[in-house]
Amino acid sequence: MSRGGTWTLLSNDAHDTHVARRRRSWLAGRSVVVTTRTPTSIDQHTREIFGRYVLGPKLARGAFGTVHVARSLATNSVVAVKLQHVSDAKRRDEFEREARLLARVHDPHVVRLIDFGTLDDGSIGVVMEFVEGITLTRYVLRHQSALDWRTAVGITLGVLEGLHAVHEAGIVHRDIKPDNVMVPLRGVGPVKIVDFGVARSAATGDSATGRLMGSVAYMAPEQLLGRHVDARADLYAAGAVLYELLATQLPFEGSVAEVIDRKRHSAGPVSIENPMQRDWPARLERVVLSLLRNDPAERPDSALACIELLEDVLRLDRRGALDR
Repeated sequence: MSRGGTWTLLSNDAHDTHVARRRRSWLAGRSVVVTTRTPTSIDQHTREIFGRYVLGPKLARGAFGTVHVARSLATNSVVAVKLQHVSDAKRRDEFEREARLLARVHDPHVVRLIDFGTLDDGSIGVVMEFVEGITLTRYVLRHQSALDWRTAVGITLGVLEGLHAVHEAGIVHRDIKPDNVMVPLRGVGPVKIVDFGVARSAATGDSATGRLMGSVAYMAPEQLLGRHVDARADLYAAGAVLYELLATQLPFEGSVAEVIDRKRHSAGPVSIENPMQRDWPARLERVVLSLLRNDPAERPDSALACIELLEDVLRLDRRGALDR
């Protein structure tokens, strides 16, 4: 299901199965945004946020903030609260910008903003829906196997649905990667895009912030080079995620300097390299490689166009009409 609905991790289609085979470990030490189950110890804590939420255990810690589970005093529902732990004014402005951008997006494939405001110490707190799930990174590591290509496409379609909503709201996410994609814990429900910490308004397309913001392995060449970026930079990153799900490796591997150099001088990968197995159709490979073109003008021009291309692959597969 796509426009007008949601893409879930699994469906009743007999094609949506896992193919058991060994997978290499992805980058170690990635942070987890949410816990793998709903916490039960919130009521043992007494700190309140905004007078409306009881703060619970810490779920994750990033460079500039921590994420806690919390409970709404008004609805008794479980939420996630991101607290700024770097108190300088620049970081505070970035937290507030993240919240204001996220408030513009309303889609089941994007984590929902509930509330935000200033704490007593002048820092910013952001309240979001609690996602009962794990990052795509953890999901793949937990399964210890590569994903069937149809499941990989289904996850990517969920990401693209979220990106369609993000881009329609006039935002470029700029940091699509497995750590920022949440997979539902029990396998049913929409995948969700999280973490808008480096997102920018598409009207500015600002990449020249004086420091490299985002993840080099998934970053579009124009973003790496500090040029103007638009929605097609996010599509490049989504393509890199799908490439990795299929190939069990990134399109460009090596040190940060090596990856930057290869992205700068390459037109893009010419095939999906998987040393163990290749079971995806040629039509799907062409879509993935089109997303990873160095020149943004050579990529699909919107998330919706990508959705249509991938849905066409699945539709032909059901008919048994795909070339291998």
